[in-house]
Amino acid sequence: MPKANSSASTSWHRQPSSPARAFHSCRLAKSCSATRKGVHNSYNSPDSVNAIDWSRKDTHPEVFNYYRNLIRLRNDHPAFRLGDAELVRQHLTFLPAGDCVVAFKISGHAGGDAWDDIIVILNANNSYVNVGIPEGNYERVAHDGRIDLNGMGWVCGNTVSVAPRSATILHR
Repeated sequence: MPKANSSASTSWHRQPSSPARAFHSCRLAKSCSATRKGVHNSYNSPDSVNAIDWSRKDTHPEVFNYYRNLIRLRNDHPAFRLGDAELVRQHLTFLPAGDCVVAFKISGHAGGDAWDDIIVILNANNSYVNVGIPEGNYERVAHDGRIDLNGMGWVCGNTVSVAPRSATILHR
């Protein structure tokens, strides 16, 4: 299993070609109904094209709740806020995954987190995928477009099924 290498940029998540960046941008645009007023590539467009229409929050409360809980998850767990590249190299390991899937494990109570091992899987496919994970019993906190910080059941074994175009987050 490859480790995050030392030559990697510390700002990988901000690179336009990053799989995580692309997945997040597509999910955010789709979910928040950012129409971009028909502009296919709005990178150099003004705020009037790229702005999120916050009035749509009322028509898509599930999207608002998803991102609110995602922010809460990040705030509550220091493993998602490792501010140092060396800590990322120490604690993050990429897991083997198929096309259009990014999977990684954050281990060792990273950043002083209460959770020992955290598995994050991003599936950009239009179908379910099965991803191999280290053998164990994991509590699911994100799956199929929902996040529940109190848990959403357990995954036992060495494989997890991940819904299309979604993220799954497990911990033990």
